[in-house]
Amino acid sequence: MGIAKHNLHLGLLQKTLLFFACLFAISACEEKVILPPKDDLLNFIKKRGKIRACTHYNSIDYFVYKGEPMGFQLELIEAFAKKLKVKAEFVVDKNLSASYAHLKDGSCDVIASNLTITPERLKSMDFAKSFYTTRQVLVQRKPLGWEKMSEKKLNSMLIRGPMSWKYDTIYVQENSSYCEQLHFLKEKVGIPLHIVADSENEAEQLIAMVANGEIKYTIVVENIARVNQAYYPNLDFTTQIASDQKLAWAIRKTSLDFKDTINDWMKNFMKTKDYKILVEKYFINQRSIRLLNSEFNTKGKGVITPYDKILRRVSAKYHWDWRLLASLIYQESHFIVSLEGWSGCFGIMQLMPSTAKNYGIVPGSSAEKQIEGGAKYIHYLDKLIPKEVDNPLERMKFVVASYNSGPGHVLDAIELAKKYHKDPKVWEHNVDTFLVLKSKAHYYNDAVVKSGFYRGVETLRFVNEVLERYKHYKNIAH
Repeated sequence: MGIAKHNLHLGLLQKTLLFFACLFAISACEEKVILPPKDDLLNFIKKRGKIRACTHYNSIDYFVYKGEPMGFQLELIEAFAKKLKVKAEFVVDKNLSASYAHLKDGSCDVIASNLTITPERLKSMDFAKSFYTTRQVLVQRKPLGWEKMSEKKLNSMLIRGPMSWKYDTIYVQENSSYCEQLHFLKEKVGIPLHIVADSENEAEQLIAMVANGEIKYTIVVENIARVNQAYYPNLDFTTQIASDQKLAWAIRKTSLDFKDTINDWMKNFMKTKDYKILVEKYFINQRSIRLLNSEFNTKGKGVITPYDKILRRVSAKYHWDWRLLASLIYQESHFIVSLEGWSGCFGIMQLMPSTAKNYGIVPGSSAEKQIEGGAKYIHYLDKLIPKEVDNPLERMKFVVASYNSGPGHVLDAIELAKKYHKDPKVWEHNVDTFLVLKSKAHYYNDAVVKSGFYRGVETLRFVNEVLERYKHYKNIAH
């Protein structure tokens, strides 16, 4: 996907139209949330064209690897969205309390996370069919010198059952099933424990705190433990403290048709090869664990690319959101600085030679220089888009499309939209329609068209994928 040659002279650059200063302020780009009715959620989701899911940022549910959003819950929700013929939109919450609040007020439709079904939770929410069965395990540090110990000696120095676990302080995620289990052990079984319900840290952050010696114990479900064992070989995750528990999506109690639809789909999907691949990929396969342990995984770091510092600096200079620039670069080159495209485009920004030359970029230029030149080109493209396109989100789409197709084709599509009484200030179902129609002689031969034939389907996909990935990057990095 290279950049089409453009023959518009750089002398057109003007020092007016300061637009991008507020273009990517998140509040400006987010659409107004319209809350669903309590009893007709399924039809509402279909009419809205998207399902909104709350999830959490960790090694299983949702993360970014080499710039690509990944995760068991991300892929599971996307598979369900495909069945409904809608898009998937994710809200990444910092803790369970926030997810419960979003579910309750209707700003998300489902909590897609490793939630166990418990009697306490069933008082305030409902659950769909379980997608996985796991168990809760204790996280504890192995003693010094554990590498040379026999298994018998090591076991003698670790807690191997709840009854030997007394007068200790244990930290668990607030509002979690772990908290419920500990209170059961304390109040019903009579094990004296001091329980700290942590509202700031999620399960994986608490695991890291155990590994670093900040706290002594925490509890997680076994599938999370299995992945984190690769990160923390000094931790033991083998002591079970609760019977097998089912994991499922949480939904509102009033969403009966929605629940039935999820259940029917989940029942059938769990029989498929695709589901077995997901489970193997995120819960079992050691290769996946090594992938999650890679330097390219952004788990807990808020990092998207190896060039985040450069992107932040350059984007601030040209009033761009650095995460959008990162998404565009991923789409073009997957951050490969030496990439050469079939059309002659090259580098991390995949600039055409004529465009690159205008910004002093040649094959072999540093990543920083290439990013700087690409940002300058984007700034130039913005100035070519009519100032009447004044909605920040819409303008973003026009600029990203111009980066892919070249500005001439986008300007043609704007003129065609005007001629055929569509809104020239709106991308979707308006200007984008005519970018596609420019592949037909009736349209590319029109008198208002200056750049001729163009097959616009690829550009539509480019815009959609860049902006969709941008949403994920906003969830992960700030």
